[in-house]
Amino acid sequence: MCSLVISHLDYANGILFGASNIVIDKLQKVQNFVAHITLQEKKTFSSLKALFLLHWLPICARIEFKILFTVYKCLRNQEGPYYLKNLLVHNKRTGVTAGLRSNEEKDLLIVPYVKYQTFARHSFSVCGPKLWNNLLQVVKSSENAEQFKKNLKTHLFHKFVVEELYK
Repeated sequence: MCSLVISHLDYANGILFGASNIVIDKLQKVQNFVAHITLQEKKTFSSLKALFLLHWLPICARIEFKILFTVYKCLRNQEGPYYLKNLLVHNKRTGVTAGLRSNEEKDLLIVPYVKYQTFARHSFSVCGPKLWNNLLQVVKSSENAEQFKKNLKTHLFHKFVVEELYK
């Protein structure tokens, strides 16, 4: 299932950031259906529990994962496209008082101002820094790409699946 269906759901899903709930829900229904088939469960079985058992991220979390991993690669000078690296600018605040979140502020990116509510707010230059700035410092400070992916998936899994499951 992963190679046949999930790979198609993940293909270029970074462009779906900020897409309407109608589009995301359609893709989520496909993923839920695949989860039920994989577990050989009936339709009445909770889709959220199926995702939990398979340790799969929902579609909206997969989109965030792809964007944040691209930001990580760009910031760490690993395989990130050059044209995307230029869109990420570190916040160069001076005069940060020691002990007041100084470590956290070093890793912040500048989110460009978008004057009108257009598709520009869904662009990588806006959503990448916004998602990165909201990410936990523990995840940002991962030693390498594999550790970052592991920490990021765990963080997003708890945010989108575990918290929703126990609401």
